[in-house]
Amino acid sequence: MDAAGLNIDLIVGTAMKRRRRQMGMSQVDLGHAVELGFQQIRKYERGDSSITVARLWRFAQVMEVPIAYFFQDLMQSAASPTPAASDADQIQYLFDRIDHADVRRTLLELTRVVATFEPPKPWGAR
Repeated sequence: MDAAGLNIDLIVGTAMKRRRRQMGMSQVDLGHAVELGFQQIRKYERGDSSITVARLWRFAQVMEVPIAYFFQDLMQSAASPTPAASDADQIQYLFDRIDHADVRRTLLELTRVVATFEPPKPWGAR
C-alpha cells in the first residue's frame, strides 16, 4: 500500500483482470501472450505481485489498451474512500475479485432475482 492507503498493485491487477475478461481471454491465454505462467497472471490480478513498467507496457500492447487504462480506478480511489465512484462500479470491482466460477454464477443469479423482485403491496393498497 502507498502512503494514502491505496493498494496500487490490486487496483492495476483488477483492471487487468477486467480487460482480460472483456477480451474473452483466460489467464492461460494471457500468460502465453506475455510469456508467463497463469499462476503469475493470477498473482498480478490479485495484487499479490507488483508489475514492472516494462511488463505492464507489454500487457497494454497485448490487451490493446493504453497503459493509462490500468490506472483509471486509481484516480477514482484517490478521490474517494471507496474503490470506485458509484455503487455499480463498486459492485463490479468486488465481483471481479471472486475467482470461483460457481460463486460468480450463483451471485449473478441472486442479483437477477433481487433486481426483479417486487415487494408485496401493503394490505388494502391497489
